[in-house]
Amino acid sequence: MQSRTDITIKWQGLEDSFDRLQRSKYGHAYVVLDSSLVENDRVTSMLERCGCQIGILVDHEPTTGQVNTACDTIRTTASFTSVVGIGGGSAMDLAKAIAVTAANGGRAEKLQGWDLPTVESLPTLVVPTIPGTGAEISRTAVLKGPERKLGINSDFTIPDDCIVDASLFTSVRKEHGVPTLMDCYIHCVEVVRGRYSDSYAVWVAEDIINRFEDILKTPYDAADRKRAELYAYCSYLGGLGLLGGVVGACHGLSYGLSHALNISHSYANVVAMDVLDDYYGDEVSKVRTYCAINDLDCWARVTNDNRVTPDTFNKVMEGSLFMEKLWANAARTEDEALPRARETILRMNRLIEARL
Repeated sequence: MQSRTDITIKWQGLEDSFDRLQRSKYGHAYVVLDSSLVENDRVTSMLERCGCQIGILVDHEPTTGQVNTACDTIRTTASFTSVVGIGGGSAMDLAKAIAVTAANGGRAEKLQGWDLPTVESLPTLVVPTIPGTGAEISRTAVLKGPERKLGINSDFTIPDDCIVDASLFTSVRKEHGVPTLMDCYIHCVEVVRGRYSDSYAVWVAEDIINRFEDILKTPYDAADRKRAELYAYCSYLGGLGLLGGVVGACHGLSYGLSHALNISHSYANVVAMDVLDDYYGDEVSKVRTYCAINDLDCWARVTNDNRVTPDTFNKVMEGSLFMEKLWANAARTEDEALPRARETILRMNRLIEARL
């Protein structure tokens, strides 16, 4: 487990930290900004003061097409020498993907998988504005492509710099904050239960799971400074644990769900946990209970928005089974991984059908 990210953690420290890094390393940055921040005067005035040009606004999960378009711009505009991503997991993943794809001179879909980039990315700075994603430190940039949803998983995808200012979380509503916190919790559970995680990753993940015992008892409240800082701590270390650990059955299933149903990564993870009691036991109940405490029904994204088509079930199966490494990590033996995965995915498809 190795972190290459220089991290600055300071309450209300965004502006000073950004000014310092912008002057030293990010003077000519291509900026990826979460669309929800365009009316955030604090963020937009900071970018304007520093003379930063917003390259793309993010309002949905990142795609290979977005990455390729941004890389074309960077290649034809010599002034862009770095990438900055400000926002949630989608904005940070998109920034990471743009930086590594631009440096490797290819197309994003050619880099999806494990350890395919061969050249270090452009210098990358990320600023999380929602807790729990772990994208600020992880080696994965998750992208939706024409065929499937899959990450660029590489040490070259890890950001160079990160500014964590938990005061940015205060406006995050529970319908966004709760699923991302559960994503962090699920990351850690999968690392601890997985067969491929190294000891350091397991120790980090176990520490975060213990911290979550407090979070899980109390309704989500990012407006409270102590809670927001705890969320930030868990998010950062949860991502750090992924540097030496591998996620499991929940993410294996959620990749298929998210692509087939067009729902966010964090919502898909919460939905996926509903058929994974035999993998994760009590941890599944804790995710359900925390959502109930916050009166949040992640299934509503599936059923209320009429996202299911005749081809949905095949897409869930194909997209989920493609994540063979994750199912193998969660299985007792490699031989049982895919048969058990197929049975689990069929159970999920039946549950989706029953809820319609």
